[in-house]
Amino acid sequence: MAQVRTLDGNILSWVKNEIDTTMQQARQALEAHVETPDDESQLRFCLNYLHQVNGTLQMVELYGASMLAEELERVTQAIIDKRVSNRDDAYEGLMRGLMQLPDYLEKLQAGQPDYPIILLPLINDLRATRNAGLLTESALFSPDLEVDAPIPFERVEQPIDTLARKLRHAYHLGLLNVFRGTDAKSGLKKISAVVEKLRHASNDPDASRMLWAAGGVIEALQDQGIDSSVAVKLLLGQVDRQVKKIIDKGEFALSNEPPKDLLKNLLYYVASSNSGGLRVKELKDAFHLASVMPDNETLTRARADLSAPNAALMRTVSTVLLDDLAQVKETLDVFMRTKDRNSSDAPAIMSAKLAQMADTLGMLGFGDQRHILQDQVTSLNEMSASKREITDASLMDVASALLGIEAILHEPTGTPVDTSARPTSDESQMRVFQDPERRKLIKRVVDEAKVDLNVIKEAF
Repeated sequence: MAQVRTLDGNILSWVKNEIDTTMQQARQALEAHVETPDDESQLRFCLNYLHQVNGTLQMVELYGASMLAEELERVTQAIIDKRVSNRDDAYEGLMRGLMQLPDYLEKLQAGQPDYPIILLPLINDLRATRNAGLLTESALFSPDLEVDAPIPFERVEQPIDTLARKLRHAYHLGLLNVFRGTDAKSGLKKISAVVEKLRHASNDPDASRMLWAAGGVIEALQDQGIDSSVAVKLLLGQVDRQVKKIIDKGEFALSNEPPKDLLKNLLYYVASSNSGGLRVKELKDAFHLASVMPDNETLTRARADLSAPNAALMRTVSTVLLDDLAQVKETLDVFMRTKDRNSSDAPAIMSAKLAQMADTLGMLGFGDQRHILQDQVTSLNEMSASKREITDASLMDVASALLGIEAILHEPTGTPVDTSARPTSDESQMRVFQDPERRKLIKRVVDEAKVDLNVIKEAF
C-alpha cells in the first residue's frame, strides 16, 4: 500500500463478515487448545484460520491489519515449533490480537484511516513472545516512494559523478562537525550546500529523490525540528555512501539499486519533524506525509478508540444491562403499587442494582448515563434512609430516568452518545436524531436496506 488512506467501506464490507467468522473460529480453536495443551490439532486449525484472514487482508491491501495477522500466524507457528519460552504470554498475546484485529477493521469500516502504527504496541508484544526484534515506528511507515523530485530551476551542467568527486571531501568535513558536535551549525551548512549542488546536477530520478529527501532532513536539523540523534547522523553517513556509489559506478548507479530503505527512513524523519522550512513542507505535501504519519494526538486517539469496546461487546453488555434494567423496573412498578412504602426495602434493592449498572456504563464510556443513574441511586438511598419523602412524583422521576437509559442501550451504533460533540448549526435536525423513537425507526430502515443490498450483492 503506497500510503495510508481512508478505506472505502464498501470494499471491506464485502469481506468483513467472512473475516469476522474466521477470526471467531480462530479464537475458539485457540481456547480449545489452551484447555487441552497436549492437543496440537486445535492450534493448527487456528493457524489455518489466521492464514486465510491474512490472505484476505492482503487482497484488499490493508497493510497494518495484514501485518498483525501475519504476526499472529508467526506466534502460533512458534508455539507449534516449541520456540516460545513462555507459552502463557504467547497465549495472552494471541488472544489480544484475535480480539483487536476485528476491532481495528471495524474502525476502518467506520471511516478511520488505516494507520498501521496504531497496531505497533500489540505487534511488538507478539514479537517479544517469540524473541524477535521489536519494530520501530518507521517499520510501519509506508509512503509512496515513486514521487518524482521537482526539477531545479538552475541546472548544473557538470556530470554528477565528477562533481561528487570534487565535493565529497567538503561533505566529510561537514559530517565530521555534526558527529563531533563541535560546530554542528557550520557542518550542516556545508552538507546542505553539497547536497543541493549534487541535486542540481542529477539526471537520475532515484538519485534526485534521495538527495531531495536528504535536503529535507538537513533543513529539519538546522531548524531544530528533529533531534540530532545517532540514527539521524547514521542516515547522513548512508547518504555519503550513496554518493560514493555514484562516483564509482556513474551517474545512474542508483537506478540499478534504488536506496529505498534509506529514502523511507529520510522521509520518516521529515514526517516526524515540526520544522516549518520550505523543503520540509514541500516533501510533506509531495509525499502526503501528514496522512502516512499521523500526529501524536491523532495516534493517541486512534489507539484509545481501538481499545474501546467494539459493537459485538457492546451488544452483549447491553443485553445484560437491559435485563438488569427490566428487573429494576419491575421492582419499581411493584413498589409504586405498595400501600406501606416506608416499610419496604425496595429502594435499597434498586439502589444497589443501579449502582452496579452505573459502574458498568462508566467503564463502557457512557459517562452522562452513569451520572443519571448515580443521581437515582442517591435519591433511592435517601428514600431508604427516610431522608426523603417517597412520593409518586419522585418515583416517576426514577422511572423516567430508567426509560431514558433503556433508549440509549437500544442505540443501533452500540457506542456512547456524545451530545457535546454534535454541531449546533441545525438544532432541529439534532433533536430529530436525539429522539429514541426516531433512531429506532432509522435503524429499522437501515436494517431493511442492508437486507436488500445483500440480496443485490448475492445476485451480482
